[in-house]
Amino acid sequence: MNGETMKTLFKKTIAAVGFSVCFFTVTAQEQIYTTVKDAFFVFTAIVQKPDGGTNRVRITNKDVLAALNATGEFNFDNHAKLLLRSVNGGLPFFVLRESTRNVATNSEVDVSDTLTLVEPDDAVHGRNQRVNWGIWNYTLTAGGGTDFTFWGFTTLHTGAVPTGNGGKLLRAVNLNSIGSGPGHVDGSIAQFSGRVTANHARLD
Repeated sequence: MNGETMKTLFKKTIAAVGFSVCFFTVTAQEQIYTTVKDAFFVFTAIVQKPDGGTNRVRITNKDVLAALNATGEFNFDNHAKLLLRSVNGGLPFFVLRESTRNVATNSEVDVSDTLTLVEPDDAVHGRNQRVNWGIWNYTLTAGGGTDFTFWGFTTLHTGAVPTGNGGKLLRAVNLNSIGSGPGHVDGSIAQFSGRVTANHARLD
């Protein structure tokens, strides 16, 4: 991880203690563990046409990347990977990992000021927190006329993540947010529905 990522991790560690799916309390003596999951947006947008009709448009990670690039702050290619990073089991935040096509080593960029995730209230936990449910709000405030606010009913499944030294962490190993919300596509009013998923949790 680069220096910018490390600064972000310390900032996010403070927020981690408020996340409702934490598995332990962070203390000064504990090691900081960060995990990532591959994240995917799959939406259908019903878009208003000027003549009063509508179009249906599919929105995926490719469109999210294009919207981020349109802010002028980023320059991701189509091979950049969207990840959800979590610090010590806290509420995750979005980062983009650029491919090795453009850089000698993987370069990670925090995009959580533009692609945000918040949980407005406490989650509900199943037995032993193996399955948890909450409302997660995703907001894209980017450029190019494409943005959205998406309210997702989110199911999180807990499993073991190997630490590499023979140990294991209990973490959310995959999640599925199903929902809807308003926004714009190319500047036109739109209503979004679909899902956000994240999987393949690993220590990183």
